[in-house]
Amino acid sequence: MSLKNQITERAESIYWTKSGEEDLLKNNIRKNENFKNGTQVNQEGLKALTVSDKVFPKISDFASLDVSMLSKEELLIINTFCTNLLSLDYEKAMDSFYSDNLWAMVLLKYDIEEAGFSGFKNYVLGEGYWHENFCELPVRFYSDKKQSFDVKLVFNQEKMLVFEVSHS
Repeated sequence: MSLKNQITERAESIYWTKSGEEDLLKNNIRKNENFKNGTQVNQEGLKALTVSDKVFPKISDFASLDVSMLSKEELLIINTFCTNLLSLDYEKAMDSFYSDNLWAMVLLKYDIEEAGFSGFKNYVLGEGYWHENFCELPVRFYSDKKQSFDVKLVFNQEKMLVFEVSHS
């Protein structure tokens, strides 16, 4: 019996089910709107196409870097505060605070100085969590000594001013 005959015999004796996604092998994935000309198709790329939501990077001991829930106005206030803190300009940073909570900035300044944390180079905003009328937003500051300093900014929806800072 030849190999071809054995294959034909087995094919006839085995019960084959119909594929649930039979058309996937016939589709031209190059016509997918998410691909640009020259895009290399690989397993990771195909997985990314099947994800319905946007994918954001995550720092494992910090937070997801998804800040899409923040408005441009909110980002401007947060970035202004963080930029002022980068330069250790506490007076300008206090401009971002709700006037009844300026004490929080004094505590933050004290903690930064006590920790000997200086030479801020940059910062990363983490995904915030909205509660009823305020948002908690983690921010990680990095120094030129490869140290990091986490701050949780809390700001209210009405005034869009930072009114509390805690850190870890």
